[in-house]
Amino acid sequence: MSLVADIRLRLESFMVEASVFVAPGETVALVGPNGAGKTSVIRAIAGLLALDAGEIVLEGRVLECPASGIRLAAAARSAGVVFQDLLLFPHMTARDNAGYGLRARGASAKEARRAGEEWLERLG
Repeated sequence: MSLVADIRLRLESFMVEASVFVAPGETVALVGPNGAGKTSVIRAIAGLLALDAGEIVLEGRVLECPASGIRLAAAARSAGVVFQDLLLFPHMTARDNAGYGLRARGASAKEARRAGEEWLERLG
């Protein structure tokens, strides 16, 4: 998948401005000091923060463009974030947490459990 993001957003007195381009098959890391806006950029791409200006395009599909009035909800973006915090659902098993994304997209419980087990096995 390709990603082109021109991000402009204000968080209180802090302005975040970033341009990100990720070619298909490429892996990109955001690196910088605490407070530089890395998490805000990721949250904007995932749809958890609204842009003030700019545009986010994933695989040719415009996810957000304030100038055009386009802003897809986070659930409609086919993008997600795994934060560093331990934010698993406490009432679910590790397997069910690992398969939650598939369940949220309509997969059967059996299919999600199988995929969850596969991922847990891969990660040890």
